[in-house]
Amino acid sequence: MKKYIALVLMLTLCLTVFAACGQENNSAAQSTDEPADENAVVGVADDLAAAEEYITTMYRTAPETRVEDYAVVGKLVVGDSTFNVEWTADSETVKFVKGDDGMVTVDIDEKNPDEVNFVLTATISDDNGNTKTVNFNQRVPAAIIIDDSMTAEEVVTALYKLEEGISIGEPVTLTGVVSSIDDEYNPKYKNVTLTMVVGELKDNPIVCYRMGGDAAETVKAGDTITVTGIVKNYKGTIEFDAGCTLDAIG
Repeated sequence: MKKYIALVLMLTLCLTVFAACGQENNSAAQSTDEPADENAVVGVADDLAAAEEYITTMYRTAPETRVEDYAVVGKLVVGDSTFNVEWTADSETVKFVKGDDGMVTVDIDEKNPDEVNFVLTATISDDNGNTKTVNFNQRVPAAIIIDDSMTAEEVVTALYKLEEGISIGEPVTLTGVVSSIDDEYNPKYKNVTLTMVVGELKDNPIVCYRMGGDAAETVKAGDTITVTGIVKNYKGTIEFDAGCTLDAIG
């Protein structure tokens, strides 16, 4: 009888120990699950911060002055997370067009008569509604308006208002007299660099940089030539950019 009671007591003690172990295991499982959820949230937050830094780095060195439309990203993938990037501006002259490729076109007014300064804002958001914002200062200079009613000298005067590093968006055609050959005709690249004077504007010469064309090798000082191309202000020099063409001599 005593042995029987002893066996029952031992069995009860073992069951108690197993039950306690089961409770400890359940508690351990619960405590392990909770930090996992927290880590997931922290991971998303870290990815959002990384997306913010990525956008900042991507456009930190981009040009601040703009004279034509340009594209920015509309989505970002960081780690396992995809973030939407919404772009806005504090100027009504700026519009945004979303493309099928995930890019967004910043549509500025290239014909604005006055200079426009605006703040371009990128709002980065995740699926849970968390957001980060990054701001960029942007500037659109007053447009150089050229039309068919202007004389050649008026066009040159307008072109001399171009800021350094800025080019005019549409091709310009000018006729002038060659004042000097700056770089002789290069038979390999089939172009020549020269300077011409339009009308009486000797103080406002126009450089034709690497000008091509069928008769480019025959041009000499004193010739009257007609040239078409994009004009820019290169370090203070108003010039037809590389790729301009000789339309006619005489």
